[in-house]
Amino acid sequence: MRQDLAQVPAVQGKGRKQGTGCVGEQENTRFPSPVTRYSFPVTPIRLLYVIDKLTRAGSQKHLLQLVRSLPRQKFDIQIIALECGGPLEEELRSLNVPYRIIGISNWNSLGGIGGFAKLLNEMNRFKPDIVHSYLFTANFFSPIAARLLKIPAVIASRRDLGDWMSARQIGMCRFASRFVDLVLANSNAVRDEAIKREALNPQRLRIVHNGIRPDEFLSAEPKGVLRKRLNFPENAMIVGTLGNIRTEKDPMTFLRAFEVIALRHPDALLVYGGRVKDEKLKADMDGWIHEHGLKDQVRFTGEVERTEDFLGAMDIFVFTSKTEGLSNAILEAMAASLPIVAARVGGNVEQILDGISGYLFPSGDFCACAELIEKLMASTERRREMGSQGRARLAEIFNEERMAENTAGIYKELLQTKRVRV
Repeated sequence: MRQDLAQVPAVQGKGRKQGTGCVGEQENTRFPSPVTRYSFPVTPIRLLYVIDKLTRAGSQKHLLQLVRSLPRQKFDIQIIALECGGPLEEELRSLNVPYRIIGISNWNSLGGIGGFAKLLNEMNRFKPDIVHSYLFTANFFSPIAARLLKIPAVIASRRDLGDWMSARQIGMCRFASRFVDLVLANSNAVRDEAIKREALNPQRLRIVHNGIRPDEFLSAEPKGVLRKRLNFPENAMIVGTLGNIRTEKDPMTFLRAFEVIALRHPDALLVYGGRVKDEKLKADMDGWIHEHGLKDQVRFTGEVERTEDFLGAMDIFVFTSKTEGLSNAILEAMAASLPIVAARVGGNVEQILDGISGYLFPSGDFCACAELIEKLMASTERRREMGSQGRARLAEIFNEERMAENTAGIYKELLQTKRVRV
């Protein structure tokens, strides 16, 4: 049962507090005033995440990292996937995080009506204090459902620059944003675009950068061992990337930059890890590689199972994406202590300190990209120093614990303004 802040009584006596499961509380303890610091409720905050699907993509990986780092004694978490499940189901089960799958692939069809009814039913069954949605479909339907059920706090997310959206989709976002209390963005660039595109009130936006656990992406094995396992040449200068093959990632800029390098460095090798999302683009890339005589110096590995080993085998990480909110792939490369060459777009400029932890180049400029890659190839010391600076920046700003703490603070602050259970 919810209690307003003013209704929370003083706790009398020592030992276990009634209904909290906490031991050894001090006598006459009261919850601190929200003016002084955030306080946790008597019972855990009921937190419902709604996302489109449970595939292994950027937003889904972020959500998994968030739920595993939020303190479970303070947050009762459940997840709803609107469209389908996926590989993350197994990981959610291992974390003992309950999830439900609505299973409607097209929410623009008549099936969306039934899907919305199921969403209402699931929300009403869980009775969350907070609903937090991710990705377009969830960001549209979840706030409306939450308000119909009078759920106290409603949060939506913006995690990319939104340049893929049609006028109709922008209008849908503007409509749904009327029903949210806050919008969380993962970078300043995303925040600024959301304000410009959707006319959002800046006071209703908060920034929480993505965060990861650095040691998860730092291989404990020597580079030579990793290269042998992955069947990469032991003495090659390896430049590589991680990302699905699709137009937004602009893989052709990477290939064109590498052609410039390969002419002068026959021992260089380009490795590309990621699923093929655009078959025509991949066919065009294969044709281009064959036409330019690079088939022996370019390798596509498909989806990478062990990211830390793949990154650990590289010398330089390259990221040519034309649009990016805040790249998880860049964070993973930073964790692996790799120097990075990336396009100057979106959140990349917040992650990479140009000239210190990596280099930034104008998006699409393959000549500038090639020049910066060669600059790194020329100096082992520069590569080592930039990789070290990037990892230190990750540990300070983009770590998973900080991300979870900042998000939890926003949840509690919002509930305090609603005077709900905190």
